[in-house]
Amino acid sequence: MELFKIVKDTNPNLRKRCEQVEMPVSEEIKQTLRDMIEYLKLSQDEEFTKSHPSVKPGVGLAAPQIG
Repeated sequence: MELFKIVKDTNPNLRKRCEQVEMPVSEEIKQTLRDMIEYLKLSQDEEFTKSHPSVKPGVGLAAPQIG
């Protein structure tokens, strides 16, 4: 699982319209989505966040937030 660097809310890319995703999605996109879900699950684990201080608890994550 990839540990994402979440962009700050001042990042202008968060205000742009996202690109359309072609269906069916590629394996690369599927893996990114799985990694995003795993990241959120781990962000709720106190032991994990103690050993990874850059990970903050989250309840949702959008693709633009990870660049």
